[in-house]
Amino acid sequence: MKKIGIVTVYNACNYGSFLQAYALRSFLTDNGYKTDFLKIDVDYNNVISANEGKAYAQYEKEKYQKLTEDQKCFDITERVDETYQCCVIGSDTVWNMFDPTYENIPYFIGKEIGCKNIISYAASVGQSRLSKILILKGYKLLPIRKLSHIAVRDDKTEKVVKILGKQSVRVLDPTFLYDFPIVKPNDFPQKPYMLIYTYGYNKEEVAAIKNVAKKKGLLTIATGSLCPWADINIVVGSFEWLWLVKNADLIVTGTFHGSVFSIKYNKQFAVLTQGSDKVDSLLSEFGLTDRTATVETIGSILGKDIDYAQVNKIIEEKKVRSQNYLLSAIEV
Repeated sequence: MKKIGIVTVYNACNYGSFLQAYALRSFLTDNGYKTDFLKIDVDYNNVISANEGKAYAQYEKEKYQKLTEDQKCFDITERVDETYQCCVIGSDTVWNMFDPTYENIPYFIGKEIGCKNIISYAASVGQSRLSKILILKGYKLLPIRKLSHIAVRDDKTEKVVKILGKQSVRVLDPTFLYDFPIVKPNDFPQKPYMLIYTYGYNKEEVAAIKNVAKKKGLLTIATGSLCPWADINIVVGSFEWLWLVKNADLIVTGTFHGSVFSIKYNKQFAVLTQGSDKVDSLLSEFGLTDRTATVETIGSILGKDIDYAQVNKIIEEKKVRSQNYLLSAIEV
């Protein structure tokens, strides 16, 4: 069986990071490959900060305990050498040169990897402004020009690669390539609910969300980050989180993977955020830029149904292209 090395953020305190890693690994396994994740030496017990207060830190620790259990399914290796058919860099924000946790890890840009065929899949430079990347840290990304194939997941990363003198292929986040197991959480209230998946909202945004939920007769259930204002804050495992997404009546999110799974599971959702290039790029791909909300428009947006017949057609077309790219690039 051919071995594939994977370089990505597989062990973060984040549902999206775990699920993108799980999806890529599962897709490759289903296609007959043995997968190993190149070890990332980051201790998230130290990364989790208490600067928001004890309750927030405790919530994050409980969530990370759940995620650590999920991560036990991954095979981890200390090095990827010539015995590997290929090394895949991505998905996620592996090329964010301003993330202090990862900016100096050489594997993310293809360095110190021993196999000959190194590619990227759905890599992203993250949230930093394009001008800031190029002026201050763009030189750090120069080694990606030596990759055999480059595939990215958003507009900004596509532009960065082009400026560096290379062409890239646009692909879907790997979570679109795989049908996940879904697990119902224990002791879950049997009431209609609005799911909140966010890194945090201000007072005006919270008031707007609560107002919509009240008018719709929905509980507000928060996951991902502690939201003391929500009716319920719940700490779950990754596949239980997917159940919460799939069974929500409405979803409000400000994150990339919150938007991804809302689309994947055909949910009525709104993106309430101060602005996110990677989310905007994702919504544009599926003709869903009208799901971006403000405190004034969130009610009307959540009241407007999405035509998922058209969206699902786009998903299937892009899914086939993404799968074909990945499997052909691996075999070079």
